[in-house]
Parts: sequence; structure tokens; C-alpha cells
Amino acid sequence: MKARKLIALFFSILLVLLLLASCASNEGMEGSETETRETDAPMTDAPETNSRDESERDTELETEIESDTQTENDTESESETDTKIETETDTETETEIDKETGKETDTDTETDTETETDIDTDTDTEDSYLPYSEGLTYEELPDGTYAVSGIGTCTDLNIVIPTTYDGKTVTSINSYAFYQCDRLKSIKIPVGVMSIGSYVFCGCGNLTSIEIPASVTSIGSNAFHECSSLMSIEIPSSVTSIDYEAFRGCSSLTSIEIPSSVISIGENAFFGCNSLTSIEIPASVTSIGNHAFYGCRSLTSIEFPESVTCIGNGAFFVCNSLTSIEIPASVTSIGWRAFSGCSRLTNVTFDENSQLTNIGWRAFYGCSSLMSVTLGNPNGWWFSSNSEATRGTAISSSGLADTATAATYLKDTYCSYYWKRG
Repeated sequence: MKARKLIALFFSILLVLLLLASCASNEGMEGSETETRETDAPMTDAPETNSRDESERDTELETEIESDTQTENDTESESETDTKIETETDTETETEIDKETGKETDTDTETDTETETDIDTDTDTEDSYLPYSEGLTYEELPDGTYAVSGIGTCTDLNIVIPTTYDGKTVTSINSYAFYQCDRLKSIKIPVGVMSIGSYVFCGCGNLTSIEIPASVTSIGSNAFHECSSLMSIEIPSSVTSIDYEAFRGCSSLTSIEIPSSVISIGENAFFGCNSLTSIEIPASVTSIGNHAFYGCRSLTSIEFPESVTCIGNGAFFVCNSLTSIEIPASVTSIGWRAFSGCSRLTNVTFDENSQLTNIGWRAFYGCSSLMSVTLGNPNGWWFSSNSEATRGTAISSSGLADTATAATYLKDTYCSYYWKRG
């Protein structure tokens, strides 16, 4: 009984607790709804303000987005434009390259090319001439023409002299005009120039080429003295004489053509041209000056024309590559030491109709290899220590008739005397 009562009591208490819990739950829900209504009620008082703020924020955001989008678009546009410009530039450059058959024409390349061209023009260049050289100085002559008087401010390595200056013809190049212009490599003289003065190109050690026109009639003394790089030169047929020391010291000169207009070869004209191997003297030449070919150590042969009457003192001194010479009948005088020191000379032949009457002191001294001398006329020869003597000691004609004996007489026995005939 007691157990039943306890169980019944337990369930009664549980029921009461359940009822209390249910009431509490209902009150909580009503409070929540009241709070919800109270919270919602104020928001209904200002819905437009929030809406405007949100709208404005949305508008600002859209504006910023549009701005950013526009900026991106502008950036992309600029990028596209730059790309397009670069593409067009590259295309134009490629097109220009195609049009020029592979030659680059863009600015940088043109600049580089121009720079390279300038450098080539200043250093060696050497094979093409500029239109005319600027900066040269001129002197007006009495006849109203002009002469080149100096290099002035000209810096060209390859000089081209103009045909006219100030509207008047350039007819000459004054003495010393290009004296010791060591940087000068080549020069072109125009038609119209008639005379080249003394020492004009003296000391131009790097001069390798020169063009002399047919209008030139005279080349002054020492005109090309010590032009040590000059290898060849063509003298025009208008020139009548090669003056004193005109080509002295042109140590690289290997050949020269003397035209038939030249009458005389001056003293020391080719002195020290030790690379000159051969030379042909034209029939117009009548005299070969003193020391004209002195020291031309490479000269192996020379032909004397019938027109030559005089071979000067020391004319072929120490031309020790000469092996044989023939003296024409026209030669009447051979100067002192004319062939002295020609150590390889083995044979000398005088024409059988030789007009020779004078052989100078030691004319064949030092010709240690000389074995044969053929005198055209061995009779009537005598010798003296005085060049002005009119008579002296006779030389055996029979001895002179023998080629070996005649050689000994000339190079040794009577070499230190003046020989005369008649």
C-alpha cells in the first residue's frame, strides 16, 4: 500500500513539474514575439533612409567598379595601342628591309651605318674620293687663276683638288703646299693644273697614290721627296723634265714610266729609290743628271736610248744589282763614279760606233765582278789626274782591245784617273 502511494505521489509531482514547464515555455514564446514586434516596429519608421544609403553605396560601388573597369579598359587600350604601334613599327621596319632588299633602314641602324661610314672614310678608306676636299687654301695668281697654297683646315686623307675656286680655274699647286702632310694617303689633281711646285709633297710618308693629269707640264724639285710609301706613279706625256730630287727617297717605288716627252732627268731625281727594279728611258732623253739613280740597289737592268749623250756623275752609284749594261753610240761622256760600286756588274759593252771621249774619275771603281769591257774604239785613249788636262799618259790600244784587260784597266789599274780620247 505504501508503495502504491509513493508511486502515485511521484507521478503527481512529475505531472505538476510538467505543467509548470509548459507554462514557462509559453511565456517565453510570447516574450519573444513581443520583442520581435518591438524590434520590427522601429524599422518600419525609416525604411527609405536605409534604402537610399544602400542605393547610394551601390551607386558609388558601381561607379568605382565602372571607374576601375574603365581604367582597366584604358590600360588595356594603351597596352593594345603600344602593342599596335610596336607591331606597326616592326612591320614598317620589316617592310623597309624588304623594300631595300635586305638593307636595314631603321634609325639606329642608319646611325650605326653612318658612324661606320665616317670611320671608314677617316682611316683608310681609301679607295673612293669625296666630291671635293674642303678647307684647302688658295692664292690668286696674276693671270686671274688660282693656285693651291696649302692644306689649311682640310682633314681629308684622300684629297681631291677642285677644278675651280671662286669661279676661276685652279692651274697650279704652290711649292710646299702639302709639305710633310704625313697623314695624306692619296691625291687627285684635276685637269687644268699645269705645274706642281717644289717640295709640294715632300715628306708625305703615307702617300700611296697620286693622279697627275695630262695638263701638267712641269714637276718641281723635291716634289715627291721622301714619299716613302709611294709604289708607282704615272708621269703624263705633257711633262718635259723630271727636276732635281723630284722622287728622291721614294724607297717603295718599284716602277715608273717616263714618257717620251721628257728631255732630261735631273740630279738626284731617283736618288735612294732602292725598290726600283727596272726603268726604261725614252728616246727623247738627252741627259741623265748627276746621281740620278744613286743607290737604286734593286735596279737589275737599264736601257739607254740612242738620244742620250751624257751620263752624269754618280748616276748609277752603288746600283749593285746591275749585271750588264750597253752604252749607245750617242754617249760622249760618262761622269766620275757613274757606275762605281756596282759590285755585280760583269759586262759593259760600248757601241762599235761609239762617240765616247770622256770617262770620269773612278767611273767603274768597286765593280769587283767586272770581267769584260768592249770599247767600240780602243785607239787614242790617254789618262790624267787633272780633269781639265788636254793631254796625258797614253793607254795601250792593244790592251784596250782585249775585253778582260780593258775591264782591269777601268776597275783597277787606271780607275783613279780621268780618261780621254783624241
